[in-house]
Amino acid sequence: MENAGLVRRENCESDRRGLYAVLTDQGMETMRKVAPHHVESVRRHFIDQLTPEALGDLHESLKPIAEQLRGRRGKP
Repeated sequence: MENAGLVRRENCESDRRGLYAVLTDQGMETMRKVAPHHVESVRRHFIDQLTPEALGDLHESLKPIAEQLRGRRGKP
């Protein structure tokens, strides 16, 4: 992806062992182009295969994880 000009590496000041992969303008434009196709594919191959009840169960099962991640926003 870096060779294709879609991302660039940036140092992580809080953890010098790591790097950030940062989208370039070209990378963002590519994301905008492919996102609708990706969303449609996820819907067709995953979401549409579940009953409304199963989808509700999945939502409830993942809720604690989502809440924990929301609580960590901005925290290392």
